[in-house]
Amino acid sequence: MAITVYPWHQPQWRNLLQRRSDLPHALLFRGREGIGKLDFVRKLAQSLACESPAADGAACGACRSCRWFAVTGHPDYRELQPEAHRSAELRSDAAESAEPDQPTAGKRKPSREIRVEEVRELQDFINLTAHGRCGKTIVLFPAETLNANAANALLKNLEEPPPGTRFMLISHRPGYLPATIISRCQQIALPTPQSAAAAQWLLEQGVTDPALRLAQTGNAPLAALARSRTSSIRFSS
Repeated sequence: MAITVYPWHQPQWRNLLQRRSDLPHALLFRGREGIGKLDFVRKLAQSLACESPAADGAACGACRSCRWFAVTGHPDYRELQPEAHRSAELRSDAAESAEPDQPTAGKRKPSREIRVEEVRELQDFINLTAHGRCGKTIVLFPAETLNANAANALLKNLEEPPPGTRFMLISHRPGYLPATIISRCQQIALPTPQSAAAAQWLLEQGVTDPALRLAQTGNAPLAALARSRTSSIRFSS
């Protein structure tokens, strides 16, 4: 999967790379759904783990760490999403949000929550020695899908940060998160792009009706791209 930082997030990207050595143990990235927050955080995690970062601090794309991210998944990186979101992502690498797959007959419906068992299972990962010198990263997306028990389990780690472990929470609706979680994170606002910039980007991706797609998705370009691709598949089938 290609990991991208989109043009409308470049100021925030540069700011975080400039202070990469001073980043806190918990960051909360907030912004509208469908604007590229997950790709931003994945690229940040890759850059923080890179063994030979570029002059600006971005990932080199060629070292052992970057190859892990590109191919098999980095052993010092974990990502928690509800099952329904993981199913949606399989259908579109570029889309940050999409309708979840419908369960087939006889199978359990994919969960829309991050469950307490999944958070507790992170403890083994946290206790392991990191493979690289830059520590471990845990990403939760969307963070507001943590159920109450899962949020309480996560809070214990945020209150007593494990050595060499950073948490990156991504939220479309941070108001749904417990205040105790929010208070232990440094918030990073990722903006929605201007309409003209979003439309230009969609044209570059081959979307022929960007204004319509943006109007349908509240000016969220990745959601607009996903909607366009879904429509193309439907009409061609």
